[in-house]
Amino acid sequence: MDFLLACFLIVVVIVFFKLIRRSVGKKTAPDSIQAITQLAEKGNVQAQYELAGLCCNKEPKDYRKAVHWYMKAAEQGHLDAQCLLIKEYSSFLTNRDYEQLKQWLHVKAEEGIVQAKFYLGELYFQLSDYEQALYWYRLAGNQGYGPAMCRLGQMYKNGTGVAQDYKQAEEWFLKGGLYGDAQWYLLTMYEHMANEGDIEAQYKLGFQYRYGGSVDQWDPSFGIDYKQALSLFRKSAEQGHADAQFQLAQMYNDGVGVTQNDELAIYWYRKAAEQGHTKAQNNLGSMYYNGQGVRQDYAEAFRWFRKAAEQGVAKAQYNLGVMYANGQGVRQDDAQAVQWYRQAAEQ
Repeated sequence: MDFLLACFLIVVVIVFFKLIRRSVGKKTAPDSIQAITQLAEKGNVQAQYELAGLCCNKEPKDYRKAVHWYMKAAEQGHLDAQCLLIKEYSSFLTNRDYEQLKQWLHVKAEEGIVQAKFYLGELYFQLSDYEQALYWYRLAGNQGYGPAMCRLGQMYKNGTGVAQDYKQAEEWFLKGGLYGDAQWYLLTMYEHMANEGDIEAQYKLGFQYRYGGSVDQWDPSFGIDYKQALSLFRKSAEQGHADAQFQLAQMYNDGVGVTQNDELAIYWYRKAAEQGHTKAQNNLGSMYYNGQGVRQDYAEAFRWFRKAAEQGVAKAQYNLGVMYANGQGVRQDDAQAVQWYRQAAEQ
């Protein structure tokens, strides 16, 4: 009963305090602070947590007192208090505080709480124990926790506690999904690698600017810049990157960020197609089939469609079906037409 009454009182006090703050701006009500303080001193964990927050919001701010009350709440297992101490107030912590936080967070982490695992990683990182930081970040990351994935990416990107490994960094940043920091760090890593002449990074960064998202995750709010995309695709394409050649051809074909140009589209489609790029093969076949930017040539269209179709491109399989059905560039053959239509349909 005493516990329920205490909970009720603190809810009333918090609501009252919020109403007071709305009416008087940043000024706090002394009575409400006194009431929360009394509850905090009696050991009410939520009151301790709220009082710590008040110490940071009032003027003048009293961060040391805030840390005192956050530590009191943390001692009673308040996870948000434990995490906030590491995230916001680490400069006020003593070695003894760190040891206590380590013990408390281990309890939460062993219960399977992913946030506790992440902040254990943060704590060990601050203590420069990178092996333990990596261990706990990985446990949280494997549970799909975005901030932990981002930290793992950073460690591999910078070679902090591990051998520098851009591929591992990229994998963790991509696993971070739509977690904003992961996307930003991935972009900066691509920029760094692209400036060093890495053609794969040039392509991936170009893809970022072309579509507004990473190669594996599209996000239309993230960094569309056709001029940058064109420049990066060209740098990579000129060094033989087939995907970049295809994307450059697409931009010329569609007139995106550049004047539409069939001849240049054909040129770059061909470059990519000759390296086995199936979409480029199909598109090149379409341009010959339609006589777009080149003299119409069914035999050449058929040749490129077949290359793509044999590698499983449904559009190319359908196009072959059409050509067999109509006898375009090949002897009319309904059986062959049905065969290619069926393969396209089965995909």
